[in-house]
Amino acid sequence: MTQTRKWLRRAAAVSASAGVALAIAPAGAASADAPLTADVVCYAEGASSFVCWVNIAGGTAPYSTVWSGASFGQVYTTGANGKCTPGRAYGVSVTVTDSAAGLVVDPAHFVCKGGPPI
Repeated sequence: MTQTRKWLRRAAAVSASAGVALAIAPAGAASADAPLTADVVCYAEGASSFVCWVNIAGGTAPYSTVWSGASFGQVYTTGANGKCTPGRAYGVSVTVTDSAAGLVVDPAHFVCKGGPPI
């Protein structure tokens, strides 16, 4: 048994005997008080294609995302990409939901670069 586990068992035993609850959060865990936020960025990547990323913070992991506003080829929790029509302006949005039912929607805009139309 590691020293940390021994210490945690002793702390839990002392806390229980004193009638105090011992709560341990994983390292790097976000504060429950931090609101769910999303910041999406999209740009035309090359001829008739685009890429988007979303930075998700706060809330309670895990997160799920729903992307809308364009023709997406690949969609991931924190990003998406696809094909676009050159010269056309696009408004893309991502809806992020956390495991505590928090919800936030963030929009982004880009203009597709040249290439053959899709």
